[in-house]
Amino acid sequence: MTYPQTIQEFRDALLSYDPPAEAADAIEAAKMRTSIVDQAVGVFNALRGLETLSNESLGLALGAAHLIASGSWHGLGPDAVAFGFARASELT
Repeated sequence: MTYPQTIQEFRDALLSYDPPAEAADAIEAAKMRTSIVDQAVGVFNALRGLETLSNESLGLALGAAHLIASGSWHGLGPDAVAFGFARASELT
């Protein structure tokens, strides 16, 4: 499986995403933001700390990390790269 790598792919994935209960409020807040930067950062912050992620959740988190790392948004570039290196191999 791949993860969303473009802004449009990420937005489409986010809009169809059904988050786990522990991240639902933060994900719904991210969906309501108009800025792609704020959406990606909100998703990344909501999901990166969860130990167990479904394949769909991991894909969305990796997509957010990819976009963040590409633009070094909110100063989270190093964290996004580290997350990608640490978790990308889990995506099936």
